[in-house]
Amino acid sequence: MSIQQSARIRVPYELVPTALAGAFISPAPPDDFDPNTVSPAALIKQGFLWRRPQQGDDPVLRTAWERAFSRRWRAEDRLVPEFEPQVGKTHQLKRATPAAGIDVNDNAWAGSVVPGNWTGVIGYWAIPAVTEPLQSQGTRGGWDSSSWVGIDGAFDSDDVLQAGVEQAIDVNGNAHYTAWYEWFAPIQSDSPPYVFQTNIPNFPVCPGQTIYCSVLYLSDHSAGQVSFANETTGLHFSITLAPPPGATFNGSSAEWIMEAPDGGEPATSLPIFTPLTFTNAICCGQGAAGNPSAGDIYNIVGFGTVLTSVTLGLDSMTIDYAGPLPAGDVCALSPGGEAVWQYDGSGASWTQIGGPAGEIFGGDYGLVATSPSTGDLWRYLGTPQEWELIGSPGATFVVTGDTVVGLSPDRSAVWQYDGTGASWTQIRGPAAEIFGGGYGLVATDPVTGDLWRYLGTPQEWELIGSPGATFVVTGDTVVGLSPGGQAVWQYDGSGASWTQIGGPAGAIWGGGYGLVAASPLTGDLWRYLGTPQEWEQIGGHGLGPGLGAVIVVTDDTVIGLPSGGQVVLRYDGSGMSWTQIGSPADAIVAVRPG
Repeated sequence: MSIQQSARIRVPYELVPTALAGAFISPAPPDDFDPNTVSPAALIKQGFLWRRPQQGDDPVLRTAWERAFSRRWRAEDRLVPEFEPQVGKTHQLKRATPAAGIDVNDNAWAGSVVPGNWTGVIGYWAIPAVTEPLQSQGTRGGWDSSSWVGIDGAFDSDDVLQAGVEQAIDVNGNAHYTAWYEWFAPIQSDSPPYVFQTNIPNFPVCPGQTIYCSVLYLSDHSAGQVSFANETTGLHFSITLAPPPGATFNGSSAEWIMEAPDGGEPATSLPIFTPLTFTNAICCGQGAAGNPSAGDIYNIVGFGTVLTSVTLGLDSMTIDYAGPLPAGDVCALSPGGEAVWQYDGSGASWTQIGGPAGEIFGGDYGLVATSPSTGDLWRYLGTPQEWELIGSPGATFVVTGDTVVGLSPDRSAVWQYDGTGASWTQIRGPAAEIFGGGYGLVATDPVTGDLWRYLGTPQEWELIGSPGATFVVTGDTVVGLSPGGQAVWQYDGSGASWTQIGGPAGAIWGGGYGLVAASPLTGDLWRYLGTPQEWEQIGGHGLGPGLGAVIVVTDDTVIGLPSGGQVVLRYDGSGMSWTQIGSPADAIVAVRPG
């Protein structure tokens, strides 16, 4: 009997073969199908194999179910996935693992590995962005990582069913993001192609989008199921897989992982990645439920250095990049504006890159500074003491992902740098303030305070919000603080719709590492975890920058300049641990590394 016939006969719902032998999809349920109200039999008939939680079940199970099915997953958004097996590329551990209850430093995996007898695992996460690290490329070329959930693969299991997203940088420095799945088992002559990483090229993913993923074993061990959903785009699908020869269905571990594929160094070199937080992370099996807090912590070691840091929560987990960082992501203005300095990336070493300056402004496009005598604007060219004059004085400036934007001295017009010489184009009339970042440019109306977003063509803007105390532009959205500082709000991406994500705050800051807010009373710092109302404290009680600090958020961490500017502090990535990296300064800014 072929593996296709075997899977078709032994699963309790309809299957449709794909072009890849052993891989099947299921038809979309009708639009009026509601997983919250239909019978258990109807759920199974449509391929929904997760049991709907009942009264008395673990609250984390109900929370996960409600998150998955509080929205309508439209039949028209159900994808017919395409498959591209990557022969030779795998995600299993390359060595025997220790017994349960022991934390592990490994070449390949970072995250939580929960021992037990599991049949399913789920998780949500925002896809991390990746950048080039200091470490050299792997022997396969470039730098590579994957975020995924899976069953088996640890505690000497030889097979693993897993699915997630690859975050890679090629040899030319270009980042690529790809959804994939794999059911690895020891390779045999009749192994299906998906024993290797199998890409899904028509399921687009990009940094900042929130992904749902689940993998499970059917109870009779006849097949496995992988489900994907992109909460941001609404696309979703499920795959049913015939087991490869040698699959054991042990279920001895469930995992939430950031990985350097193919066993890590030397084949694969891990890139720098923005924090990876799994939420609604649960595993189930034989009437039991588990979560990352019950797991063993794995961290990746590469080139003689621990490259990751793992923080466990009840049904969540955060993995941070903990390796050395390239120089250039932080610049500072010395006391009195006497010189501009760039952080060298380690210890407390800085390099002077410019002389006196009035103000400095930084972002993905680089670093600019104003002359303390004339107010003219100068752009740093990447070599110490080499700058070029690009503009005349302005009320303020912002650096976005691809240019510099200025507000005229009387705030009567917004101007965008054309990229050469000292040529600028007027893109808007009056504005009270401007805010910029990777997501683009926004401005407040000088009369009403309403918030407008630039659409990329001079004089074309759209109204996206009402007045706020302040705003920050992150890599994928805009965040605002309400006029009285009573709540933090995040722009939903269309119209003038916003979602409240936090309570009172004294100030907010954003960047590649995410969003940070300060308590209005104590100055304690809190970092947003990607889900409304979920934050973790990263500074306070005498630890960190404190009340009145200046904060910048880089691609990889948070930098603080305490009130008075006596030291520069860098967040270590876990708990409330900070390290002094610099001496007194008047200002700090974040710029694109390199």
